[in-house]
Amino acid sequence: MGMKVHILSPLYGNNSGIGRHTEELHTQLIRKGVDVEVTSTQNTPYIPVRKLQNISWGLAACARIKTADIVHAHNLPSILPAIFTQGMRVLTLHGVYSNQIKLLHGRFPGYFSRALERWAIKRADVLTCVSLHATRFYESIGFDAKYIPNAVDSKTIEGIAKTIEKKPARILFVGRQTVEKGFDIFLKIKKELQPEFECIAIYGRPWDEVIRLIASSSVLVLPSRAEGLPTVILEAFACKTPVIATDVGGIPELIKDGTTGLLVPAKTNSMISAKDFSERVRYLVHEESLQQKLSDAASLKVRQEHEWEKISAKYLELYSSLL
Repeated sequence: MGMKVHILSPLYGNNSGIGRHTEELHTQLIRKGVDVEVTSTQNTPYIPVRKLQNISWGLAACARIKTADIVHAHNLPSILPAIFTQGMRVLTLHGVYSNQIKLLHGRFPGYFSRALERWAIKRADVLTCVSLHATRFYESIGFDAKYIPNAVDSKTIEGIAKTIEKKPARILFVGRQTVEKGFDIFLKIKKELQPEFECIAIYGRPWDEVIRLIASSSVLVLPSRAEGLPTVILEAFACKTPVIATDVGGIPELIKDGTTGLLVPAKTNSMISAKDFSERVRYLVHEESLQQKLSDAASLKVRQEHEWEKISAKYLELYSSLL
């Protein structure tokens, strides 16, 4: 296509939803004939300490000065090397970044990250967000934002899932063992459900193994306190595994309660009820007709709205508009 794209993201590959997003975007662009280069923690030095990983990677990535038609930065740590790379800058935010920092690290780091957020967005030619929730937030503080949602390759996932036998008492949590992902709440859910149910938590495993575990589970639970638009929900939809999740961030854009999944209210960050999750798990597991209804509607939604073929075309259209 005569276009060169440089993707900047500390996360790439199996280690997170953002990592899977950037890897699949890379793959899709290559399939469409685009010349693509990626700078991530896989090919750039960084300090392997959680609080220092992103900033150390961003500083090291500045040394990899490149020239591209489009520089596509994912989340705020990527904007620093983007400034040192020649090309039109697209910044994609995978949630409300400053709110996540405040939740994880407290009020002062959250205040600092809000200032950094504004500084970074002003240095991008285009801001995109993966959820309507984040898009509306950034519009409310004075920025133009384009909504381009997360996506999955549902055909590939369905091909894996159809070979897997469901375990009727398996409950699965996929994600980092952190506050914003509600891992502490999952442990309480696990305590309430065992030994009646097998409750498993996974993170950082190979992607195909993750898909097999999702496909083998009767329910995926996401008791998150903050989210963008979780890729793991889309993967569960494609696996026809029902999802029970908190109504935070972009989750309600994917899950319409009682139609494509079940939602648990989050009155405040500290008041997400493990009991509410456990009750819904027990109810759903014993209602086979509801499981079928939810999984059918969810599968249709992901095929119609969140296929990579469609979403990569949206990114290509955006890139072309900047040239």
